[in-house]
Amino acid sequence: MSEGVARPVPTDAFGGARLGYVQGLRGLSILAVVLYHAGGVLPRGYAGVDTFFVLSGFVITRMVWQRRELTGRVSASWFFARRIRRLLPAATVALLVTAAASALVLSPFGTMQLTAQLGRWTSVFLANHGAYAVAPDYFGTRADEVPLVHMWSLAVEEQFYIGFFVVLAFGVGRRRGRLLGWVSAALAVASLALFLRTAGGAPLPGYPAADRAAFYLAPLRGWEFLAGSLVFLLFRARRPAQTWSVVGQLAGLAAWCWFVLTPDPGPPMGPWLMVPVAATALVRGDRPAARWARRARPRRSRTSGSAPARGPVVQLVPVALAAARAQHGLVRPVCLDPLGRRHGRPRRGLGVIPVG
Repeated sequence: MSEGVARPVPTDAFGGARLGYVQGLRGLSILAVVLYHAGGVLPRGYAGVDTFFVLSGFVITRMVWQRRELTGRVSASWFFARRIRRLLPAATVALLVTAAASALVLSPFGTMQLTAQLGRWTSVFLANHGAYAVAPDYFGTRADEVPLVHMWSLAVEEQFYIGFFVVLAFGVGRRRGRLLGWVSAALAVASLALFLRTAGGAPLPGYPAADRAAFYLAPLRGWEFLAGSLVFLLFRARRPAQTWSVVGQLAGLAAWCWFVLTPDPGPPMGPWLMVPVAATALVRGDRPAARWARRARPRRSRTSGSAPARGPVVQLVPVALAAARAQHGLVRPVCLDPLGRRHGRPRRGLGVIPVG
């Protein structure tokens, strides 16, 4: 193909290059997490994080697959350079401004020291391990005073993709798609089994606090990313019958709403967490039942063509929310994690936004 001629973007059963309903699901997830931290308005709104992990697995697998379809190859340099370009600037700004703001709004006796320790872990994308080691219980009241603890979800995501990219790079392509599906399913089952075992109280070597390990460690969260990956692999070529598609989406939406609106029957980390993951996996595809989600997506900027969540000003949202939480006990910060660029052009509409 001659230089300067745009190559066609591969499409699949989920639609074209941009999936508006994914933005809608992200919007609902952010709202759920914020309302959970705003005095527990949604008893289990923390499940928005799990929804983001499922969506991330779906979007990243689809992105890598389309790259292979378009160029015939997938390289580690392309994948990780893309991630670094989009993650590092926003993460650096959030880290530096949060560190500066903590000197003004946090107590120098305890919380400021915790923020400084977590800042060192966060700077190398190990915030989840730092939170396990030094932060208070995430579901406890004192966790509200340590804003950088919410960077744990970004760290989990990056650690997962460091390992899973090897599987993706080897398995993408029409000839290896079935093998990738089986490998992903096996990894998901192993990760889920380890998660359930640890959440049930069995400690891991080097991690005696089992409940915290089940919450913070990437291998124990991998099954959520893999659930999204499997949705793409199972339905990329063809979608189910229209009736079953609509029924599945409505059932998934109902299950997700039921989960976030009802109180926990037990510890947050346990088998019940499979409900929002399965519900998110059911709400798939650009179908009539997903139109409600497309209406919720952010509007694009007239000047830059970017969604509001991509501007440099909005990247300071974690800092602003951290200060609000520290001073007034309102909400926790939101961590932005844009995905990167699509085939040489900014892909601003499908960034992942892990919310801790």
